[in-house]
Parts: sequence; C-alpha cells; structure tokens
Amino acid sequence: MHIKNILITCFLLLLAGCASSDEMSEYVVPITTNYPKLRTTEVGAYDKKTKAGDANAAYRLYLNYAFADDNKRLGDSYYNRAFELEHPAALYSKALRMWSRQESPDLDSVEKLVRRAIEHYIEEEILNFVFFDDQ
Repeated sequence: MHIKNILITCFLLLLAGCASSDEMSEYVVPITTNYPKLRTTEVGAYDKKTKAGDANAAYRLYLNYAFADDNKRLGDSYYNRAFELEHPAALYSKALRMWSRQESPDLDSVEKLVRRAIEHYIEEEILNFVFFDDQ
C-alpha cells in the first residue's frame, strides 16, 4: 500500500511540474514512434482477444492503428476499449489528457485513474513475479 502512495505522489508531482512550467510550453519536441505494423493474422488474433476482454490485446491494437497503420478512427476505438478494460497505460494516458487538456481538471478523477493504473500495474507485476529462475 505504501509503494502505491509513493508512485501516485511522484506521478502527480511530475504532472504538476509539467503543467506549471511556462518554459515547457515554448518548446515543441517531436516524438516519433516506430511500432511494427501487425500482420493481418495478428490483427485478427488480437481482435478476438480484445472481444474476449483482453486489455493488453486492445492496447496493442491501439498502438498498431494509432502509430503503425495511421488509422485514427480504429486507433481511438481500440484505445477506448483498452481504457474500458482498464489497461494501465490507457488509464495513465487518460489521466494525463484530463490533467493537461482541461483548464480546471477534476483532480479527484485524475487521481482515481492514476490509482487504478498503479493497482493494475502492481497486480500484473505480482502475477508475473518469479521467485526462482530455473534457467
């Protein structure tokens, strides 16, 4: 529980620092993402998993359509599905969008999203934790 509070505090301080800096708004930093485009068979498999409720598959399709295939409509659709399925990265980015794109963001909503993202991230880490590596 203590680690979650530290992570949330760090994230919110980072957001506050970025949002309050006048110097940051003067600079535009181009960001390029180079995601490999999924093959048709992979898209079909991820779509099937998404329909079954797999948040990771929905987020992977979002990345594919938003960055590799340049299809905003499908990218947004899979992003929204990943958010509904509470994928941690989708939750974080939604919190960041709320924080940065609204003049008076609802800080309680931002904090709730960040907390959910951290909870999912920690759950995933616990499920994937290996006590002993047999290799």
